[in-house]
Amino acid sequence: MRLFLILLLLMTGGVVAADELDAGAEDTKALQGLWHAVELQANGQVAPAEATKAFQVEFKGERIVFNPATEACKHTFAVNPSAKPKAMDLMADDGPKKGQKLPCAIYKLEGDKLTICLDKEGTAGSRPTEFRTAAGDGFAMIVLERANVKK
Repeated sequence: MRLFLILLLLMTGGVVAADELDAGAEDTKALQGLWHAVELQANGQVAPAEATKAFQVEFKGERIVFNPATEACKHTFAVNPSAKPKAMDLMADDGPKKGQKLPCAIYKLEGDKLTICLDKEGTAGSRPTEFRTAAGDGFAMIVLERANVKK
């Protein structure tokens, strides 16, 4: 009987882990492509309309690129859709944080709308827990719409 229970626990844990991997792959696939910002804010301040209009994010495979046409700030990303709220980890491709896994973001994907709230420069030292920013918190929130979507 004990052997049966152990096998059952091992099999159930494997199924849960496989389901989490499938959910991560599904969200990663759904994120693919170019996104345009419709709202930007940092430390409780809303960005000017010109800055928002120019801001883009592109997901390509396991890469995320902020402002691909200008800055091309590149990171590798991984999602955890089973976290509440859904979590995103980034690993910088260059700069002082190169190669460091930064558990710094949460995201919400609603069709062709994506909201990301993150530790803007990796200085807040924690992942946001809600989709908002406040003065001095070090967080930024980006609300994006999928490019080339006809309304």
